[in-house]
Amino acid sequence: YDNPLSADLYQTNYVTERTIAFLNKFSEGKYGDKPFFMHCSYPDPHHPVCPPLPYRDMYKPEEINLPPAFNESLEDHEMLGPALRDPIISTMVLRKSTEEEIRKYLAYTYGSISCIDHGVGQILSALKKLGLERNTMVIFTSDHGDLGGDYKLLLKGPAHYRGILNVPSIWKIPGITKKGTVTDSLASTIDIPTTILSLLNIDKKFFPPELQGVDLTPILKDPKTKVRDNCIIEEDEELPRMVKAIDTNVRLRTLITETHRITIRQGYEQWGEIIDLENDLVEINNLWFDDSSKELRFKLLNKFTQELLNIQSRLPKKQSLT
Repeated sequence: YDNPLSADLYQTNYVTERTIAFLNKFSEGKYGDKPFFMHCSYPDPHHPVCPPLPYRDMYKPEEINLPPAFNESLEDHEMLGPALRDPIISTMVLRKSTEEEIRKYLAYTYGSISCIDHGVGQILSALKKLGLERNTMVIFTSDHGDLGGDYKLLLKGPAHYRGILNVPSIWKIPGITKKGTVTDSLASTIDIPTTILSLLNIDKKFFPPELQGVDLTPILKDPKTKVRDNCIIEEDEELPRMVKAIDTNVRLRTLITETHRITIRQGYEQWGEIIDLENDLVEINNLWFDDSSKELRFKLLNKFTQELLNIQSRLPKKQSLT
């Protein structure tokens, strides 16, 4: 919606100001001489997307490029079709939208991102000004994406499509990363803690027990390096009780490889979804029931099963053999 606040009164600016205030106090020695860890969390971009001026008018809705999957539909999707016919889900979770609404939503989303970009720039400038740039790691990421008009839907929900799963991952590590480098290697947010500890040269014996995730340092040094051949996505969702079309206790699991995505859902024993990520950019052609994909399905399910076993916790440890 149209935000009446000016940028200096908006939440993004507040987070930026408090972050820089901390850095100033740290550089003055008010927090001692130990290294700092800061979690600078911007609420945006997020619905109801209401960036302040001038960011609200920075992008014109009529000039926004609609996503490639805009004209595709999930109405006949085996799992999501019934959900999209539910008035609660189709307005609050996987929101059915018009082209006009989607264009405005995207324009305001881009404005929100530009507002954050300005704030991050101020923080990076403060690090440089305070002499902290050369010994401070900066990691920029997010918790999830947004359908952003794919399938004429907005927001997110129990659906593992690119728009929801893909998040930014920008690393600035002094002495390791090079400006402007990009990688297509698989990585997961669960890898961030392991990578930070490794970059700090923390001995693995001091790692938290059962710490999952792999060290992304090899990718940071050489973007062509691969450290994963898959990623696991886990989602346990409790939808509003008013939902009638589907079970409100949703449990989804997805395996992502370099070439495919396979998704299964609890309670759907005869259904699954296999998507060719290289050739089906709009993720609309389900290969699960394709006779020519039986070998592929077996291969992916076998890999999926092994990876699900790998991530299961062994805690608590046995105290005896009897």
